[in-house]
Amino acid sequence: MVCKCGAEFDCQPSLQCWCNQLPPFLSTKDQSTCLCQTCLFNAIKEAAASISVEQVEAFRHLPKKYTLIDGIDYYEENGFFVFTKWYHIRRGYCCKSGCRHCPYGYVKNA
Repeated sequence: MVCKCGAEFDCQPSLQCWCNQLPPFLSTKDQSTCLCQTCLFNAIKEAAASISVEQVEAFRHLPKKYTLIDGIDYYEENGFFVFTKWYHIRRGYCCKSGCRHCPYGYVKNA
């Protein structure tokens, strides 16, 4: 197959496919074609960054435990892991630690 970016890739839908390792943010009916691994990752990363707490109900059926994905669930900064808004929403509650990407609006008093 050829992605919209022009990259050629092999798409064989199965439970073992790399795309099944990513959160299912995008419906295949929203896409006119499959996306290569890079384009799909970037599209999911963008969708995860813009999700709201209210929208997360659509993802409650996903398993609670899964492998964290660098760039979607967290990123590294100065040797520390920084959890994303998506990670906090999937966790389902505010830990009241003043997290940088807290989607619940908690601000820790200094």
